[in-house]
Amino acid sequence: MFSFFLFTLLFIQLQVIISAFGDQVAPHAESIVASLSQAFQRYAMATDDDESAFAAMNCLDSISALLSALSGEEDDDEEDEDEEEDESTCEIEK
Repeated sequence: MFSFFLFTLLFIQLQVIISAFGDQVAPHAESIVASLSQAFQRYAMATDDDESAFAAMNCLDSISALLSALSGEEDDDEEDEDEEEDESTCEIEK
């Protein structure tokens, strides 16, 4: 029961870190996802264990949070590029 509580806190804190520091976590995203995927596989293979099933679900939630943070970062970059293109178009038209 104690390990279940610690794993839950660990995954919640990981998601908070990803949300708060997505831009700084981005360079490490590949290794984070690889580690979470391996953990997911270990927990998913455990049969008849609710704690392992919950831990596996938390791994997927953390991967999802990381991907959401990264996609939000890319969307912001694309919006900045679109704004720059609009500004350069306005300058040409003048």
